Amino acid sequence: RLDAAMAPAGKKTCTVLLVDVSAPSMTPHLGWIGDALSRVVQNRMMHAKADEFALVTCGARETKNDVHTEGLENAAMANEHDYEEEYLNISVDVPMACASSETASAAARLEDLAGGEAPPGYPDAP
Repeated sequence: RLDAAMAPAGKKTCTVLLVDVSAPSMTPHLGWIGDALSRVVQNRMMHAKADEFALVTCGARETKNDVHTEGLENAAMANEHDYEEEYLNISVDVPMACASSETASAAARLEDLAGGEAPPGYPDAP
């Protein structure tokens, strides 16, 4: 494992903050989880400006990801009327980019991104 502090000069770390915001068992914890992730991003902004982050939420209120969008577009072009949508309730809330206040703010707002009810068949943590 190569920690960011041990990374050679000029190297950057790319991190995806992947958070399940749908599980009812997680809902009470989203506030402090968001605060902690926000502090991680803020720390990297100060100490490793080249590091990149993305924020992806599963079980989100909205479906906002390229795989889902491309699937819908391809089905429309192929005139498929019975296309079954995939990758629902997965949202790329902040695309991969250098650590920024936008990423830190989005991470701090995890409670606002929560979808409430999990989609049918979506597993909950035990």
